[in-house]
Amino acid sequence: MRQHAGRSARRGGTGPGAERPAPAGDLWPGIAAFIGEGEVVRPIKRSRRVVFTVPQLLAAAIALMLLSAGGVAWFLRGHAAEPSQGATPTVIPAANVTRKGYDAAVTELQQVLAANRGKLDSTTVRVLESKLALIDKAIGEAQQALAADPKNPYLHGHLAETQMQKVELLQRAALLAARKS
Repeated sequence: MRQHAGRSARRGGTGPGAERPAPAGDLWPGIAAFIGEGEVVRPIKRSRRVVFTVPQLLAAAIALMLLSAGGVAWFLRGHAAEPSQGATPTVIPAANVTRKGYDAAVTELQQVLAANRGKLDSTTVRVLESKLALIDKAIGEAQQALAADPKNPYLHGHLAETQMQKVELLQRAALLAARKS
């Protein structure tokens, strides 16, 4: 290498090891003017690109679906349906109905329904009456089963759910009749 560098210097070349003459004056003012002295040079931000494979995307989609379904199930398990804000004052929210107030709520809703029954279509009334009869039958059977096994938590839950279904059905019917007026 030294031989090559020596030859280059002897021939007046500009390669490595060649002697260069010193500049005639200070070059910095010209360089500073060219690059804009005092300006702050910020590095270019490079965006990071994330790449996923198809199996990774499928796994993420499945995980998202499972988490979403679990969240919805958890939310719905502990929350009863809330009535809309435009509900008539005679409708009692289902979440506020207790066993003690169940009979009073059913009686009040049945009175509202009876007062507005003429506003409903005859087919609607017939379907409503058949559904109420089925619910009443289920309530009676649950009460008989509870009389035989009063400590059974499943029967208590089933009776409460069936009673809530009856109240909710009466609420919807009362709201439907009230809206028809």
